[in-house]
Amino acid sequence: MEETSTIDGAPNTPGLLVILDESWYSDALGGFGETFEWDIVRAALPDVTGESRLELSPDPILDLREDPLAGRDVQAFPAIGAIGYTNDTGTLAPLLTRASFIIPPPAISGIPDRRCSSCQALRQLRLRRVPSR
Repeated sequence: MEETSTIDGAPNTPGLLVILDESWYSDALGGFGETFEWDIVRAALPDVTGESRLELSPDPILDLREDPLAGRDVQAFPAIGAIGYTNDTGTLAPLLTRASFIIPPPAISGIPDRRCSSCQALRQLRLRRVPSR
């Protein structure tokens, strides 16, 4: 699912909605001592030693055409959230049993409005829940 937002002056920039099947606001840390991190996975190219591509473009394993992101800097932004969900209806203090985040699109050098048409083919992200340091 895609959500539109205004980020850094780029209007209507699509982001990804990540829904977690777990509570973010736990009894132990309450969600405040943790951060939600994400990054774009890199894939090693077949038959090419030591070379990889971001999985934010046509599938790098099946499509060996020129990399549309070659030589471009890709900067990820922090996720927005957490937003809690509940099914409790009989209480004034419901238990939040699910959580979601909105992941803003990365900034790609040379693409001012963060819309890379060739980047829409495949996105593989790595998501982590990390205790704050």
